[in-house]
Amino acid sequence: MLRRLLLAAAAFSAFAAVGAPTLPSAAFLLLISLATIALVLRRATRARSLPAPGGLKARPLAPAAASLVEQTEGRIGQPIQALCPFELRAQDRPGERWQGSQPMWVALGHHTLWFLHDATPARLGGVWDALPRHGLHILAAERPDGHDIELSWPLMPRLMIGALGGPADQRRRLLGLLAADELGVRDLLDRPSGH
Repeated sequence: MLRRLLLAAAAFSAFAAVGAPTLPSAAFLLLISLATIALVLRRATRARSLPAPGGLKARPLAPAAASLVEQTEGRIGQPIQALCPFELRAQDRPGERWQGSQPMWVALGHHTLWFLHDATPARLGGVWDALPRHGLHILAAERPDGHDIELSWPLMPRLMIGALGGPADQRRRLLGLLAADELGVRDLLDRPSGH
């Protein structure tokens, strides 16, 4: 790569030393320069997209200083209303039943409940699932360190059982917004005042 850059620079210098180049020689010089630039850019972008060698995990592109809310909004491409750590303990959907423990994050978008992988304490992983807020029924029981919750979409059918963690005010906000959806209060607030 460096050799090609030096070759292009030497060719340019040679043409410049001769004087005013002819049209074919100028076109040739331009072609060599553009090809060299394209190769440099291609190698620079390909090096970023290749998996890390030796089994190392590739780092996410989100900056380390970005807050978890900013990372979440970047992952899903829309603003969120609430974000809490969530430990999935069981799920039931057609053709699949699962029990265990899977740490993740739950984010509340305008129309969607997003579940994101928990990569590290300061970084979020990719989207694990996205389910509609409409048709969701919740059951929640508060504990001193969190909330045990059941999220149910009877018409899909889908059931997720787990625990919300994090600060109590964030948990209560998320659960309050979901309860407002279930009770239809959100629909009343979104309607125009003339109805």
